[in-house]
Amino acid sequence: MAVQSFVSKNQARELARTDNRVEAMETVERQLVTRAEFAGAIRQAWEGIEKRYLLIGRYLLQAKQKLEHGEYLELIERDLPFSRNNAYRMREVTEAIDNGRLPTDRLPNRFSILYEAATLTEGEWQEAEKRGLIHADVKRQEILNLKRELRVPVSNRENALKRRREQIVAMQRKLAEELRQIDAMLDAAVIDGEAVEVAD
Repeated sequence: MAVQSFVSKNQARELARTDNRVEAMETVERQLVTRAEFAGAIRQAWEGIEKRYLLIGRYLLQAKQKLEHGEYLELIERDLPFSRNNAYRMREVTEAIDNGRLPTDRLPNRFSILYEAATLTEGEWQEAEKRGLIHADVKRQEILNLKRELRVPVSNRENALKRRREQIVAMQRKLAEELRQIDAMLDAAVIDGEAVEVAD
C-alpha cells in the first residue's frame, strides 16, 4: 500500500516562496582572481539572468580589469554560456547603473530594454526623461522609436552635407564674380585717372 503525503495549500505556498536570505547570498559579489573562479561564478549567476544581470556584469567588469586581455576573451568565448556581444551588453548596463546613469528606482524590467536605455546619449536621455519613458514598464520599441526619431541617419547627414557644400560652392562663384567685377572697375579707374609710376 502506497503512502500518500498531503501538503496544505499554505504549506505549498510556503515551500514555493523563495527565501530572501538565500537569494541575497546568491547576489553578493565576491572578489575573484582566476579564470576558473570567474567562469564558475558567472555560470552560476547566469541562471535566472533577469534577476542577476548586474552580478554577471560586475563579474565581467572585474574579469576585464584583472585578467589579461587574451585570457578575458578566452573566458567569454570558451567558458561562458553567452556571446561576447551579450557580455558587452551586460557590462554596459552594469556601468550605466553603477555610474548612476540609469536610475535604480525606475529600471526597466527586462535586460534588453535596460541595454537600450543604457545606450541613450545624454541628449536622448534628457528627451526620454521629458517624455516620461524611463520607468519599469517601458517597452523596448518605445526606446528604439526615440532613438530612431532623434538620430539622423548617415545617408540624411551625407545629403545635408552635400546640399551645404553646393550652397558654399554657389556662394564662392558669386563672390568670385563680384571680385572680378570689382577688379575690372579698379582697372578702369586706373586707366581713367593718372597712372603713377612708383620708384623702387
